[in-house]
Parts: sequence; C-alpha cells; structure tokens
Amino acid sequence: MKVPSSFRFPERLMNSLKARAESRNKSLTEHVQTVLEASLDNEDFEKKHYFELMETPEKSISDIYIKLFSAINTQATRLSLSEIKFMMHYCHQAYLYHSHAVSNDYIRTIINISLDLVRTSLRHKITFDKHYVYRCLDLSDENLDETMKAIEEAVNKCVDGTYAEYLTRPLESGAFNLPQYPKEAIDHIFTKERLQKLFPLVTRGIIATKKESWRIKELAQNTLSHRVEFNVDDLNFSIVCHGNEISHDDPASVFFVIEGKNFIKPYKLKRLLAIIRLINRDELEGFSTSYNDSDKVSVWPPSHMSQYGTIDIDSLRLLYKPELYNEFKVKFMDAIKDEQMSAILDAMKIMHGDI
Repeated sequence: MKVPSSFRFPERLMNSLKARAESRNKSLTEHVQTVLEASLDNEDFEKKHYFELMETPEKSISDIYIKLFSAINTQATRLSLSEIKFMMHYCHQAYLYHSHAVSNDYIRTIINISLDLVRTSLRHKITFDKHYVYRCLDLSDENLDETMKAIEEAVNKCVDGTYAEYLTRPLESGAFNLPQYPKEAIDHIFTKERLQKLFPLVTRGIIATKKESWRIKELAQNTLSHRVEFNVDDLNFSIVCHGNEISHDDPASVFFVIEGKNFIKPYKLKRLLAIIRLINRDELEGFSTSYNDSDKVSVWPPSHMSQYGTIDIDSLRLLYKPELYNEFKVKFMDAIKDEQMSAILDAMKIMHGDI
C-alpha cells in the first residue's frame, strides 16, 4: 500500500496546536515535533509537561497567568492537567511555608474541589485513594453527606495555616488520578473562576520556595494612581496607590497611611493585606479565641475579657471601645470595597501572593 507523503491537520486541531505552542512560547513546528516525539516514544506527555513546568516555575506561572487572566480570546484559556497539577502543588507549598493567619476563601475553594472530585469518583466509579482522602477530610462512607457538610461548615471557622496545609494534601498528593476523569468533569470541577481564585496561593507557594528573592513583574498590571480616605475619632486613614503612570518600569505600589495631629505613619502593602485578612476573619466563628497575628499585625475585637478592641501594626497600637472598633471595621471594609481600589488590591494579591 502506498503511504501518503503529505497530510493536513483539521482546522480545529491546528488551532489547538497553535494556541498551545503560543502558551509555551514555542514555534508551531517545535511544538508539533515535541508532541509527535512524545507519542512515538510512547511517553506520558502530560507527565513530561509537568516536569517542564516544575523546572521553571517563574516562567510557568506567567504562562498560566496569561491563560487565566488575559482578555485575549484564544483557545489557550483551558489549562492542561499538568498545569492544574502544578497549581495544586504550589497551593500546598503556600501553606507548608506559611503558618500565619490566612484567608478562608482559598481553603474553601480547595475543599469544594476536593469534595467535587469525591462525588465524581463515586458517581463514575473512578478509583482514588479513598482511605487517604477520607482520613484527611474526615469523611465516612456510613454518613458521607453529613461528613461532607461538616467539613464545609468547618471552613466557616478560622482556619490556620497548619490545618489548611493538611486539607490541601489530597489534591497535592495525587490521591485523585486526574487523567481518569472525563474531560467534562474536569472542566466542571476546575473552573476558570476557581483557578483564578487560587492564583495568589500559587504565587505565595513559589515565593516561599524562592525565599522571596523572586519578583513577579510579569504579573504586574497597568494600574492608575488612586486614594481612598476615611476617619475614625481623631485619626485619618488612607489607602494610597502609586500607579504605573508615576514609574512606568516598575509595578504599582500600595500603602496604608495613618495620620494623627502630630504624626504620619505609612505602612507598606504587606501590612495592609494582613489587616484585610484579619478584619475579614473577624466575622468567622472562633476568631476571638484563635491566634490572630500575621506579618507583624494583630487584631483582637472587644470581648468579655477586654472592653477594648486592639489593632497592632508593628509598634503602633490602636485601642478602641466597641463602637469605635466597629466603626473602624465598617469604614475600612467600605474603603477596600471601593470599585477602583478593590481591583487594585486584587491585582496586588495576585502579584505578591497574599493568602
């Protein structure tokens, strides 16, 4: 039989190959050659891709960022299984190296993904390491619905970094063999919205393993200067963004400024993000009795033990009676929910790995 010496790929396949090649900064020829060689050698391409991602995490996270957040409408917006596995690995690393107070939003997303994988596994009869997953998430076959509900409710309480690290283990460990799952199930569980939510966690994981010597300028967004102000009693507070139009080569910077009659005290972004985390956690059960310290900031609401609420930032202590403490909380939350400031802070969280 005569073997054809030339062939054409279908347009859909060509578009997918072009998008994947662009996402990896390769020419189409180089990418197709890599795919064919992996297939001819009977290699696990996803596994090979995963090791490539792990070898250069700084470049990998920039490529994934483009897929998840770029406004460009390309077919490269769906992450591969190796990219999802890469993200889950660094989510675990974030908590492994970060024991301070953390936002519950991230671990809530991790729990939702893990429980969805359990449900999908049972529905489709897909094998997974049930003993390990059930032990980490404290689940039981005898009353699975109740134990799932219990772990979801547990995230409504304050979660510290140590417990969060434990809860991320099933996803990081490979207990769920993702290639077994139908593509539709993976797309339903690892949605773009969930992966976007987890992105700061991934950034934090990479920063932690790089000892914060790594700057993620590739993740910086074009940001205009903006300022939001409020006052409580005799102090004025400002959240100030110095945008890219001031220094085009550097990412935008954000400060939290406290002004009194005879002093002005500016704090960098790290302190502001810590205040946001702790003030948000103040609404959660168990906050008043847990360890409420992060990045040299601590917050303690008024309680039966003390009539004052305290907010410590480095060496400065704000001491407020309940009505003033609540006024600070309300005005502070309103300030960070300002439409432009909210977008700025979301961009800062992505770039600096706030959890």
